[in-house]
Amino acid sequence: MAILDETPNPLPLAGVAADPAATATVRPPQQVAPPMTSYRRSLRAELLPIIVLPFVLTASAAGLWPLWQQPPLAAVTTLVVSALVTTGLVLLSEPEQRAPALGMIFAAALLEVSWGDEWSSRPPLPLNLILGHSWLLVLGWALYRYPGGPLRPVERRSFQLIAVWVMLWPWALILSSQPTWLHYPPGTGWPSLWPERAVFAVTLELVNLSAVIILGLYVGLWVHRLRTTPAARLRSTVPSAVAGILGAGGGALVPISDALNLPPAWLGPIDAASIVGVLAVPAALLVAVARRHPPAPGEGRPGRTAGRAERRRLGRGSHSCAAPGPGRPDRERGPVVRPGQWVLRPGG
Repeated sequence: MAILDETPNPLPLAGVAADPAATATVRPPQQVAPPMTSYRRSLRAELLPIIVLPFVLTASAAGLWPLWQQPPLAAVTTLVVSALVTTGLVLLSEPEQRAPALGMIFAAALLEVSWGDEWSSRPPLPLNLILGHSWLLVLGWALYRYPGGPLRPVERRSFQLIAVWVMLWPWALILSSQPTWLHYPPGTGWPSLWPERAVFAVTLELVNLSAVIILGLYVGLWVHRLRTTPAARLRSTVPSAVAGILGAGGGALVPISDALNLPPAWLGPIDAASIVGVLAVPAALLVAVARRHPPAPGEGRPGRTAGRAERRRLGRGSHSCAAPGPGRPDRERGPVVRPGQWVLRPGG
C-alpha cells in the first residue's frame, strides 16, 4: 500500500533496508534568469552603439574642426575614432572583456587629442608627434587582449618594451631637430637639445629601423598566440590575428618608405594602405565577437517557436513547442519534483 506524505522519510526499521529512491534528497531547481530579462540585456547591448554613434561622429568632427581644411584626412580620422568607440561599446557588453573595451575607447581619445595642435598656429608642444603613435600602442594591446585574457610574462615584457619605444622615439627626434625640419611652424614649443642636421639624420634612420623591428616583434607575438591557442578558440582568435598582422604590415610601410627615400608619388598609396590596416582592426574585432557568440538555433524573442528540430527533440514528434518546466513531465528525465510537492513513498 502506498502512503502519501510530506514529512521526511522516518528511520528504517531494524532488518529492513532503506530504499535509496525514498531517502534521496530533493534538490531545489536552479535559479534561471527569465528569458525576457536576458533578451532585454542583449537588446540594450545591441542598441547602445547605434544610439551613441551619431553623437560620437558629431563630437569627433567638431574636435577636428581645424583639420577639415584637409577633408580626406579629417574624414578618415573621424571614421577611425567613431569605429574605435563603437567597437569598445560592443565589447563592454561582455563583462570579461572590459579591459580591451576600455582600451579601444582610450585609443580613440588619444587619436582625437593628438590633433589638438591644429587649433593653434603656434602650439606649445607638438602633440601630434608626441601622441601620434600612442593610440596605436593602446589599440594593438586591446586587439591582442581579445579574447585571450591576461597576458603571459613574455607577452607582458614585450608590450612593455614596445611602450618604452613609443614614448622615447618622439623625444629623440625633438631633442635633435628644429620645428621646421619636421614640418611644424617656427613658433612651436620645441625643447631641442642638440639641433644638428647630421645628428638628426642619423636619429631618423635609427627610428625608422627600430620601428620595423618593433612591428616585427608585434607580428611575432601574434604568430606565437596562434600557435599556442587551443583549437576551440581559434575561431575567434584568427580574425584579430589577421587584423593585427595586416595593421603591423601597413604601419611598417611608412618607416620603410622614409628610409628608402621613395618619390612623393608613392607616399599617397602607402598612407592609404596604412589607414586600411588600421580600419581593419575594429572590423576584425566585430567579426571575432560575432564568431565567438554565434546565435543558437531557435534563439530570439521569448515566445518564438523552437523550430521543427527543437520540437522533435522535446516532444518526439509532438506538435507542442512548450519546453519541460517545473512540475511538467519530460520523457527523458522523468517527473520533476519540487520542494513541498506530494511525494509517493513506498509503504510496507
